[in-house]
Amino acid sequence: KQGRAFANRDVIIAEDSRASGREIASYLSKGIRAAGYNVVHIGIAPTPAASFLTQKYKAVCGIVISASHNPAEFNGIKFFSPLGCKINEDLEASIETAIENCSSVPAEKEGTSYSEKGELVDDYIAFLKSTFPKDIDLKDTKIVLDCANGASYKIFKELGAQVLSLNTLPNGVNINAGCGALHTQGMQDATKDNKAYIGFSFDGDADRLIASDEKGRQLDGDNIIAAAALYLKGKEALKGNKVVLTIMANLGLINFLKANAIEPVLTKVGDKYVFEELEKDDLSIGGETSGHIIFRDISQAGDGILCALQLLAIVKYSGKPASAIK
Repeated sequence: KQGRAFANRDVIIAEDSRASGREIASYLSKGIRAAGYNVVHIGIAPTPAASFLTQKYKAVCGIVISASHNPAEFNGIKFFSPLGCKINEDLEASIETAIENCSSVPAEKEGTSYSEKGELVDDYIAFLKSTFPKDIDLKDTKIVLDCANGASYKIFKELGAQVLSLNTLPNGVNINAGCGALHTQGMQDATKDNKAYIGFSFDGDADRLIASDEKGRQLDGDNIIAAAALYLKGKEALKGNKVVLTIMANLGLINFLKANAIEPVLTKVGDKYVFEELEKDDLSIGGETSGHIIFRDISQAGDGILCALQLLAIVKYSGKPASAIK
């Protein structure tokens, strides 16, 4: 039904909760329509939602208006290819040059359209839920979520968990303000004080994750990658027995992987470079210490919420507390 609303000249736009997002979206929409394309605006939504929906509906591209983990006064634009991947550096540079050389926005072309379809995010939520094992019962599992006053979607209650949510009242200027993936102490304390099973902190556009064990100790991207790599290897699902890391990866993680017969592949800092390396060698998982983690067999983009679900499943299957990861 929703698929019929899409044509091969549609561009998907999403934004996080910054006050400047709507105005930027308005100018972008005019430019896109002036170029002869339609705009499908899905509203405030996680960056990975735009990636997923761009691929699902075969849009021309996806655009997210977000400055990710940065304070509210900053904003930026992220582009995704029709496959849901971040665009390469050359194309990115050419877009920046075109913007710098543009002195005015031409009129929208006749026959193009602008529509708001926030309901499409439900498809993304359904996808996330489908990635969580059906044989895991979360009925008595208490989880703390720090949504950074951003674009995070809280699906854990729908999976049956007991959820304590923090920083879920965005007002346009409080995104990432003393909370979220860069400021995790509040989430860690809440996890420990409320005797929760695990805690998760997302950044403003929900493409990165930092977790906490039940003792209130931080689990960063390196901890999560180590747990996921070992789990996938045990299932014989770790392609090439390799994991992609950046040059910022902790030496302890590198040595841990080698000790478990997993080869670390190092690349430049940035999740787009991690993805390129994963794609080049057809590998399963890679990421950054900062919490950008890509489960490439499931998604084309770093996704904090997806990562949280995968980590939760890994810990549940282990039969041990989350502190066993640390």
